[in-house]
Amino acid sequence: RYGQYIDVDDTVRTIEERREWIRGIKVFAASALTGRWPVEALRAARRVADRVSLPIAVHVSDEEPPLEDILPLLGAGDIMTHTYTGHAQRILDGAGRVRDVVRDARARGVLFDLGHGNGSFSWEVARRALDQGFPPDTISTDLYYLNRERPVKDLLTTMSKMLCLGMPCEEVLARATAAPARALREEALGALRPGGPADIAVLRVVSGEFPYVDCAGETLTGAYAIECQATIRGGRLIYEQGVS
Repeated sequence: RYGQYIDVDDTVRTIEERREWIRGIKVFAASALTGRWPVEALRAARRVADRVSLPIAVHVSDEEPPLEDILPLLGAGDIMTHTYTGHAQRILDGAGRVRDVVRDARARGVLFDLGHGNGSFSWEVARRALDQGFPPDTISTDLYYLNRERPVKDLLTTMSKMLCLGMPCEEVLARATAAPARALREEALGALRPGGPADIAVLRVVSGEFPYVDCAGETLTGAYAIECQATIRGGRLIYEQGVS
């Protein structure tokens, strides 16, 4: 639909004028937005990314093109989001195995982002992928106004889901903080170190029975929830649990 309007030179010029704000090039690789040009749109983004030395982030969905056309165009540092989608372009093959094209992409350094969203997280896909040693490189919500209540709610809920699926707590924390910072080339963020930003979330893992839902409406009763006890921003306490 909009693929024919891509202007590589103009996009490069816009990025160069706003370098301090732009961290990458996002592509919605689905015919709903690009019409007959989904792969051509991604190739155009590849040309832009190579000229400005920034990563590509690709949204995959239930439409064409298939991952076999998308992932070979991505390289080290590029990102595929919605890794655990249950739609047609899922990372699993018909037998439930992580597809070879997906493993090949990770071996090249392509990053796989969780990107929960309103329709892009499946318990089944996540379980099978984790069982086969395929965790997300980064954990994110794709949060917006339509999914603030269900199924996403917030980042801690998404992190709690991965914890309940068996990811070690240290890995969950790292993939929601330091790993995204590295992907965005903002290594000063997502870490606690002398001289770094004093932006701190004080978290606690609590045990119990907690209902979590995926994007198909399937509920999993998890044994853990990650809760925020306090938030410090710029060295100043701005939130403390139980204090209004």
